[in-house]
Amino acid sequence: MNTIWLLYFVLIGAVTGSFLNVVIYRLPRGQSIVFPGSHCPACGRAIRWYDNIPLVSWFVLAGRCRRCGSPISHRYIVIEAATTIRMAGLFACYYVLGLRSGVGPFMESWPMFLAHAILLCGLLACAVIDTENFFIPVEITWVCSVIGVASAAFRPHAFMPQVSPTTAAAGLAALAGLAIAARRQTALPRASQAGGYRARAARWGRPSRCSLARSRPPCSDTCRTATSRPWTPTPSR
Repeated sequence: MNTIWLLYFVLIGAVTGSFLNVVIYRLPRGQSIVFPGSHCPACGRAIRWYDNIPLVSWFVLAGRCRRCGSPISHRYIVIEAATTIRMAGLFACYYVLGLRSGVGPFMESWPMFLAHAILLCGLLACAVIDTENFFIPVEITWVCSVIGVASAAFRPHAFMPQVSPTTAAAGLAALAGLAIAARRQTALPRASQAGGYRARAARWGRPSRCSLARSRPPCSDTCRTATSRPWTPTPSR
């Protein structure tokens, strides 16, 4: 049975490595990791499913795009292989080779294994992003933290800290609060800047419906044509 699970996690590791390549490429650029689908960065054309098979398609295509012939970075195949080795190796160390005693059967300790596997994948993605861009996306650390707390609360294990459901709920609420606070903190400069533009427009007699006041200071020529009535300056009080 362990052999079947090992082969299963080889496949899961390869697929997870393909997803990590998407995260590593898109997350630092502020792009969605869901939409659009996989496409060539050079020509922008969508990649067919048979050209997107982990650990296989890169060798079949000889490391080049089928449409435009642009080279595909070696990083893709390296990340897929590293993720496969990590996930299958972790399962082998825990349940096949028995290098760590007290793990127990897989069906009883799978939350612990899932938390450790996701942590390894998150560390790999953080390491590559940090090497290329010199920063670590906080979204990855949030995901790893939430899954770790949830797995420890769902089915505690000897290798993981004992967390009661109440403590886990409080921890998740704190993480959610930090996420909301961080999002509001990043939105404050934009809101204050836009509010300053609108206040300046109202003081200068420009109508608030002018959409240009939300993105940049109003200029006389552009705002005069953007409004429906003629613009007449009013003296400031």
